[in-house]
Amino acid sequence: MIKYGEIGELINNELINRIENANNIVVYGMPKSGKTLIAELIQKKLTQFTLIESDDYIKNGWLQGMYDMHDVIVANPKKYIAFGVQAGRLLRHGFRTNTFKPDFIIEIECNEESIGYCYLRDGEFDKIKKSKIRNYIKFLQSIYNKYLILAKDDLPEIIKLNTSFL
Repeated sequence: MIKYGEIGELINNELINRIENANNIVVYGMPKSGKTLIAELIQKKLTQFTLIESDDYIKNGWLQGMYDMHDVIVANPKKYIAFGVQAGRLLRHGFRTNTFKPDFIIEIECNEESIGYCYLRDGEFDKIKKSKIRNYIKFLQSIYNKYLILAKDDLPEIIKLNTSFL
């Protein structure tokens, strides 16, 4: 468990050396688990990567936004760090269509107490109801689990980081 506010310690030289030669990285995790901060901290050390966040594409709708994000990644041969709540769907769609496979998945694990605290910190009181958070987490996890089952024989390397602080 890390101390609150010290998530940067997870982005150490060992991790950077392991992923620096990748073409694409996906940062996957639940809402409020630290995906954005992890992606930004990695990109700060590995400036050859372009950040692409699924939330930037949600304006086009939940499903269409993921397709739009996928199309940008596939059409532009850059090195990307893709992240956001749609990352599981991006992985699953990329596998099903054989169009996108990252070199690494950085899987963020974070306990429910830490996620709940972050919702409170950010003033998102309407989302704090335990059942609402739990159901959303189950939904997102089910998509990611389906990807893991589909791609089980051809998975990229998965690096797990735990951002829990409570």
